Amino acid sequence: VEVKTGFFDSIFGGADTAKPVVAQTEPLIEKEKSQPSPSFDLGSLFGGSGSAPKDEEGETLNINNIQSVDDDEEIETSPPSFGLGNMFKGSSNQKDEEDDDEDEEPDAGESLNLADFGKTVAQEAPKQSSTKSKSKTPFSNPFSPKAPAGPPLTLDTSSLVLPHPEKVQWGGEDAIFVKERTFGVFDGVSGAEKLDGVPLYSKTMSEQMDIMVDDTMDSEEGLTLKQLERTMLEAAEYADGEATGATTGIVASVGKDNVLRALNVGDSGLLVIRDSKILSRSKDIVHYFDCPYQLAFDSPDRPRDGTKLTVNLQSQDLILMATDGIFDNLSDDLVLEISDEASSTDKLVQRIVDESRRISLDDEAPTPYAKQAKNAKYEGFEDGLGGKVDDISCIAIRCT
Repeated sequence: VEVKTGFFDSIFGGADTAKPVVAQTEPLIEKEKSQPSPSFDLGSLFGGSGSAPKDEEGETLNINNIQSVDDDEEIETSPPSFGLGNMFKGSSNQKDEEDDDEDEEPDAGESLNLADFGKTVAQEAPKQSSTKSKSKTPFSNPFSPKAPAGPPLTLDTSSLVLPHPEKVQWGGEDAIFVKERTFGVFDGVSGAEKLDGVPLYSKTMSEQMDIMVDDTMDSEEGLTLKQLERTMLEAAEYADGEATGATTGIVASVGKDNVLRALNVGDSGLLVIRDSKILSRSKDIVHYFDCPYQLAFDSPDRPRDGTKLTVNLQSQDLILMATDGIFDNLSDDLVLEISDEASSTDKLVQRIVDESRRISLDDEAPTPYAKQAKNAKYEGFEDGLGGKVDDISCIAIRCT
């Protein structure tokens, strides 16, 4: 994430620093476009004129190829639910604190809560290219029997991180981890102030997630949504006391039941590609454009606020996890084209990263970020053209 501002900016001071790394990238070719720094409205977080995150353009949820969330997995708790029962019994309060206990069994006597019903449908309708119109996906029965999982899929995984051209000496602010069947991508928020000489929040989160996933008994089996959320929370609590800055993050795990489970806090992303089409994708969660949900010592955002995704995987499915340094610059069509042409996950991540950097430096390129910046009336993006220079990170996972 390159320029995301918030109320955290005034808390810390000092220059961005981190340990030097041995990394080489091309020199900075052009300076980034200047962008305004929208003020962070506390009212938008805690009431007033603010509103809960909404699905852009009213996309219809697509629940094909999705299983409902298991009893031992977390069901999204934010925003507050509204059910039919609430219309006649009054509002239903939800827990504000983190729930570290096992999920409760649903009460068979409770009236059907349509909001909770929607939460079990964790897959988003695939977004189309910015040059094509969106198509709506019909709603289908979420209670269809689960297909047999078959033998556990083998995962061929490759990853690559390319720092911002001006941050090469210390490795930039992106961080990733790959551990057994669990993966994570963390994008440091450059707009958040940092303390000189203190480790970055994003890198601390990644390191702690790697350690804690390794210590989890089920790490070789894949983690449940509840385990992903709990581990992410514990890593964030550790980073609160040991690190500086802020980070977005997306973590995912592929179980031996061949189900992908993912939790996203912010605007990094995950795609599942099948038969040269985007089958499913994670949903961004932001306060407003260029200000994503983020984890930090002084942030009210927590892992429980993140969006969740579950997908039944098949052999030859491709999973792409990446920071917005990729998704801000590459259209869906270009991602699919590169994915089709790559003969291995190593070549795929290299091509994805290289193409993202090339486009990020092109002031005349039509990009997803430029289109959104134009709609937000950002100075310098009136024509809806131009890349966004940023740290770039990508993980590619081929199922076989």
